[in-house]
Amino acid sequence: MASISKPGAPVTDNGSAWKYLFRYLWPFWMFVDANSGTPSERTLAYRHNRERRVYLPGYILKWLCISFLFFCLTSLFGALEIDFPEFRLVYVALLAATGTAFTGSLIVTLLICAAYLLLCRNEE
Repeated sequence: MASISKPGAPVTDNGSAWKYLFRYLWPFWMFVDANSGTPSERTLAYRHNRERRVYLPGYILKWLCISFLFFCLTSLFGALEIDFPEFRLVYVALLAATGTAFTGSLIVTLLICAAYLLLCRNEE
């Protein structure tokens, strides 16, 4: 339960930057498990999740932008020609890291899309 501060008191924020970044990028913190509890609790949880589905297209757009960024970085590193043999290991590591990040961000995008489509079904 949130506490109410006195007027004129300084506003303190107890949240960390990592918590805000997590909530900015990961949409599933706002959803409730609809597979446990009594049938009425599951129905309420499902309705709650259906109400929250309107936020998912924004998260899909964020993750599409992240995927595009990693795709561009992977393409950039793939197009570079390294003439110095001592930098080839760093080059390969950067190429592998950006390619893996692209794949992971694309999987998260598809996961959010699947959740959105499942919550848009006309089923109660």
